[in-house]
Amino acid sequence: MTFVSHGPDPSVFDTSNRKPHVIIIGAGLAGESLSITHERSFDDTTSLTLAVLLQKADIHYNVFEKSPQTRNVGVAMKGENGVHVKFSDGSEFEGDILVGADGAYSAVRQCLFDRLKKDRRLPASDAKELPFSCVSVAGYTGPLDPEKFPFLKEEESSVINNRSDEKPYSWNVYAVNDDKMCWSCTLYLDEESSKFHSSFRTTDWGEGGTDSMCKDVRDFPIPGGDGTLTLGDLIDKTPKDQMAKVMLEEKVFDTWYHCRTVLLGDSCHKLHPAGRQGATMAFHDAVALANWINALPTTQVKDLEEAFKAYRNERQHVAQRAEGHSKQFCKFYGKANDRSASITRYIYKNMPFLIWKVVTKKIVANRPQASFLPYVKDNGSVSPADLESFRETLKIIHARAAAAAKEEAAKKVNKNENNVPAGEENIVATV
Repeated sequence: MTFVSHGPDPSVFDTSNRKPHVIIIGAGLAGESLSITHERSFDDTTSLTLAVLLQKADIHYNVFEKSPQTRNVGVAMKGENGVHVKFSDGSEFEGDILVGADGAYSAVRQCLFDRLKKDRRLPASDAKELPFSCVSVAGYTGPLDPEKFPFLKEEESSVINNRSDEKPYSWNVYAVNDDKMCWSCTLYLDEESSKFHSSFRTTDWGEGGTDSMCKDVRDFPIPGGDGTLTLGDLIDKTPKDQMAKVMLEEKVFDTWYHCRTVLLGDSCHKLHPAGRQGATMAFHDAVALANWINALPTTQVKDLEEAFKAYRNERQHVAQRAEGHSKQFCKFYGKANDRSASITRYIYKNMPFLIWKVVTKKIVANRPQASFLPYVKDNGSVSPADLESFRETLKIIHARAAAAAKEEAAKKVNKNENNVPAGEENIVATV
């Protein structure tokens, strides 16, 4: 995927407030959330992924049950006069905005950064590789026997976390629908082991790279049964195409946008899953960006970049706080003999309830709403944070509504004046 600049920008003369055509690359939580949100605001949104094409007709509220046609992205071209995305099968799409929501190794971000690097405008921090301190293998089993795995019979599903006192591993299991289970195991790396695993970035990952790590962790115990259950019992019941080995990267990028391109979710901030913040961040990013795009005065580049800047300013510091939170939880599950990890575990286990309330309030206070949808009454005991994307775009929406009402009233007055019967003006004057 490459970006090519071509031609002048005719949109500098386009001062209309038409709705922009938004092209979204990525069908993860961030991309789908933005697609669904835009369905309620725009009539012209197309979602594209590196392996999947979801056109508007396929994007409904139950998007995850759809089976869209598969197409591979061959080339994406971005010009000053718009966005042009081309697939390897020859299909092409054009729009005003390109949203990169295609994950930690975002192709959209890479193309954008290549262009900025060529222009010597890419920050040095963004040019570095994604750092990682953990490696994880995870899977989703086929149907299991509830008699052998009795926690499948429970009405509520709990995530059971375990940490080894002897090895730098933690693992968790939990039940899902249809008598199936999800499981994962994380290896915490030191400086030397991190270098070793880094050498396998492109050769020992995904579906094909799970065997060696599964062999190392299959004897780890899990609760239930007669006390002899292990991760191996779940691994043996997991199809090969339903498990994968991944690196758990951690980085918040400085560059979130340029010209007509903007990044969303893991494409601009990859958080360690120990903090359980990734999905929440994706949803909140989508709402904030949707608010600003909906409030655009025009589709000119200057207006786009002003909106993207406001989106970044609101969300980046939240991502940085979430990154710190995730790193602390990563230490919680770290090596048993690591002093920093031991201190972190002690603090979390012995933290007074009042301090827990303060920490929790900061997390739950960030509750964004779409300014262009009916307001959802907040019934929580913690007041929501004042979010600029909602407050400022709501002002814009109200101002537009007032201006439209004033214009409509003026039209009615003019229409009434033009419909006065001939001679009536003289009668009114005489009276």
